[in-house]
Amino acid sequence: LSFVPEDRLGMGLVGNMDLVDNMMLRSYNKGKSLFVDRKKPKNLAEKILVWLNQHYTEQVSLQRIARELSMSPDYVSHTFKKQYGYSPMQYVNILRVGQAQTRLIDTKDKIADIATDVGFNNIGNFNRAFYLLVGLSPREFRKANVSR
Repeated sequence: LSFVPEDRLGMGLVGNMDLVDNMMLRSYNKGKSLFVDRKKPKNLAEKILVWLNQHYTEQVSLQRIARELSMSPDYVSHTFKKQYGYSPMQYVNILRVGQAQTRLIDTKDKIADIATDVGFNNIGNFNRAFYLLVGLSPREFRKANVSR
């Protein structure tokens, strides 16, 4: 099963929960569907979602998604955003930052290595996306969430 976020990007986080946990809580409170069966996507938006969940650590673009799913880039973007409230690329960044949060807390890996592993092609893009979604830099987040 795959997580499906329902909130907007600039949301505030609840306590010490990470981004994905917060999105799941907010979606649950709204009575929205949180999960999609990977084996049986019911519609085009779910098909896009499953593809994104499988490929978010790779180089992802609307053109690549469209090519691999035999759709136009505009149709991919419109269909996904209409269903989930995020563009496909916003969703990819949410997944990447959520995975980075987990690694920042659970490992001592270098921040640059984490950024690359979760799919960011440079540290500047990672830091910008992380700060936009979490409100802290990756270093500040790690310091606030890791007990010494």
